[in-house]
Amino acid sequence: MSKRDINKIVRLEGLDVDRKWEDGHKWAAFVERAFPGQECWDLCQCINYNIDELMFANFADVTCLQVGCNDESAWHWKVTLASGRIIVIVGGCDYTGWDCQSWGNYKEVEL
Repeated sequence: MSKRDINKIVRLEGLDVDRKWEDGHKWAAFVERAFPGQECWDLCQCINYNIDELMFANFADVTCLQVGCNDESAWHWKVTLASGRIIVIVGGCDYTGWDCQSWGNYKEVEL
């Protein structure tokens, strides 16, 4: 699913799906309001630049399991989807940030 498709599900005023850097900030503001205190800015950047198939509209709960640091440790999040499935997202970036050198992946887990 593309960012354009995601925008059809979660409508954000003024979202331009072709401008990743700015859109990552808009997504982060939206998700941070829904899940405060869970490092959502970094989560959104990780997804925005590395994992196109996840849809924020399907997030029922987000918990930051480990706070990362640029050029050092990775961020880890547990995300419960609306379907009840649980995924763990892991990602990191270099000192310049998510839009330059970064990585991210996710895996479904059973708890």
